[in-house]
This record gives sequence, C-alpha cells and structure tokens, in this order.
Amino acid sequence: MKKLIVNIFLAIEFFPFCVHAEETFSSARQYAMSGAYSAMARGAEALFLNPANLGFPQKKKFSINIIGLGAELSNNTLSHLMYQKYVGTYLDADEIDEILDEIPSSGLNINSNAKIQGFSIGIGSFAFGIRGFSNYSSYFSREIFELVLMGNELNRVYKFNPIKGDGITAAAVGAAFGKSFKFEQTAINAMAFGLMVRYLHGFSYARVTASEFYTQTTAAAIEGLGHLSMNYAEGGNGFSVTSALSFELVNDWTVSFVLHNSLSEMIWNVQAKALNYDFQIDKNNIEAFLENGGSIDSLFVTADSSRMLNSFSTRLPSILNFGLSMPFGNNFNLNFEIENGFERSSLSSNSLRILAGAELAVAPFFYVRSGVSVGGNFGNQFSGGFGIKINNFCWDLAARTFHGITSETSKGFGVATSLAIRY
Repeated sequence: MKKLIVNIFLAIEFFPFCVHAEETFSSARQYAMSGAYSAMARGAEALFLNPANLGFPQKKKFSINIIGLGAELSNNTLSHLMYQKYVGTYLDADEIDEILDEIPSSGLNINSNAKIQGFSIGIGSFAFGIRGFSNYSSYFSREIFELVLMGNELNRVYKFNPIKGDGITAAAVGAAFGKSFKFEQTAINAMAFGLMVRYLHGFSYARVTASEFYTQTTAAAIEGLGHLSMNYAEGGNGFSVTSALSFELVNDWTVSFVLHNSLSEMIWNVQAKALNYDFQIDKNNIEAFLENGGSIDSLFVTADSSRMLNSFSTRLPSILNFGLSMPFGNNFNLNFEIENGFERSSLSSNSLRILAGAELAVAPFFYVRSGVSVGGNFGNQFSGGFGIKINNFCWDLAARTFHGITSETSKGFGVATSLAIRY
C-alpha cells in the first residue's frame, strides 16, 4: 500500500501544480490593507486596480511605481506550530487524530503566488506599466492522508477524489485611460469611466482536467485503479480587458465598481501537451505472491504518456470588485471592499470575499496600515505594514498571515515591498 501512495505522489510531482485567490498586486501599501484598495488607488497604482480613478482630478499629476515585489505560501491545514511539532517525528495515535482533524472534508489545499509590479507611470488620465505573476493551487483528498497516516483498513474503499490543481506564470503590459464627468448640486461630485487593456505573455500553464483514484484491501487481495489528466504548456500569448466605474462623493468618499478580465483569452501554443498518468493493481492473492518470492512492487502497473497539441485556449477568470474609500481628514483612510469571482481557480475565488483596510499618518513622513479579509476559498487573512515618505519618494513594506495571527493558528505567510515616486 505504501507503494500505491508513492506512485500517486510521483504523479503529482510529475504534473507540476502545487505552488491563493490572487489579488491584483499594485503596491505594498495595498497589500498591507488586505487588498481593500481599489476605490483609493490613484495614478500609477490605479493602472491594474481601477482605471476609472485615473479620470478624477489628481492631487499628484505624475506618479511612478518603480517596483513592487510580493510572495505568499499558505495551506488550510498545518499551522506553523503544528509543522514544527509533527513534521519529521514519530506520530502516535492521538497526534495522528489531531492532524486529521485539521484537514477539512474538502481536502488539503496548498496555494502559493509570487508577483512583481514592474515599472509603471501615471500621467493625468493615462497610465502605462508592466507586471508579472505566478499563481498555483492544489487540492488533495483527505483520504490520502488517512491512508498514509493510519494504514489501509480492510475492505474499505479509499477514493482519492478530487485531486485538483491549476496554475499560471505570465507577464503583462497594460495601458489604461479614465474619463470623468462632473455633477452640479448633487451628492456626487463626479463620475468616471475607465478601461485597461493588457497584453499577456504566458511562460507556463498547468491545469488538471480529470482525476480519479481508488484502492481497496481485502483479506485476499489488493486492488486499485487511478487516472490523472492535465493540459500543460510552456508559453502562449493573449489579452485581457478590465472595465471600471467610480463615483466621487461630496465628502471626498469614493465608490467604485471594477470588473477584472471582463474580456480575456490566452492561446497556449509552445510545448502544448495533454499529459496522462495511469496505474492499476493486479488482483492477485498477496500471500501466494509473496510466498513465491515475488515483490509487492510488481503488483503495480503504471503508465504515463504525453500528446503534443497544436494549441489550446484558456481565459483569465472574471472578478468583480465593489470598493468604498472614506478619508477622514488628511491623516486617516478607511476602506471596504467586496470581491467575488465567477469561477474557482488559482487566480480567483467563487465565494464572496469581504475586505477592510485602514491607513493612519502618524507623522508627515510615516504611515501605518492594517487590514483583514474574510470569506472566499482561501481563508481569512490579516495584514499590516508601514510606509515612509520622504519628499516625493515612498517606500512601503507589508506582511500578511492566513487563517490566524499566532504561531498556533497561522497557516501561511506573505510579504511585500514597493518603491514609488509621486509628484
């Protein structure tokens, strides 16, 4: 049975998907506020987040995002404390039960992403810039870990479904424009429309398209069958369009609606392949087989294959954001956001996600920020950070934890930093 588990995980390693809903990354300022930032973003920061805000009169007529970097790794089961306590040690029955109790019935979910906000510039109502991102997500059935940790139970049928995963690594070049219209004697000062178009160059893509595994041990035999298929490519090109609508109210509050990837398509045509992995266990009498000097490894028949494809197409998931930014004086901002994707993938959550973030200027040159997000497919997130502003130069640093904020409850960690100039 150990051989069976090894084969399954070899298949998973062969098909490279393992490395959250990915939020559009603009800066560490946004990251520290848990992503509740689309209504607040201005200038170069609005390029990929909310192009409509480019249409409003800008306090800073000219802004440059020099660079921003971010990375995350999270799961829905192991906290940092549990990892230190149990990984690499002998587990007794109580400890095994504790670990299995932490794995949801939907299975173990592992997410990671890395993001680069490259050079971008905002001038008045226009913005232009580049960014890169790499996002991967995997799901593994809870029964895999029951079998590995507790051994195979006689006559029980183990079904390792689903094993799911998808991921993408790509770079984007985007251009955006916003146009505002003023209102007289109403609660709305101005309304703005915005559009962002970006060219996408894909470096890699992987998605499991089908998976089914089962095994059963009886007193006389072991039987099992498994299949996993996926599409894979090492390059492609495409585009996406983001549309946005924002309202600036008389109290300087901003309300925004952003539909990311309202139109998109990626054509994957470099080393495009359909990959397959299969295994089965011969229905032989185990005792007789071993008595005759056979090896139990010989009970497993495995096969993997790949078929070249001319190309295949995908699209980036559409994500709708509703944002509210509320400045109180010149020193405090409070933001709220609601996000919902239209499908579940490494880039989006199809469950409602609610975000909140705040920024306080404790001095003319020093800002502190915090944020929280709840819901979605990837657990609660808690963020914080600070910013230093010297003349027109801004440096921001942020960190994030997943599911909790202590070593006992946190099941992931993320960091981000960015540099910008605003005139």
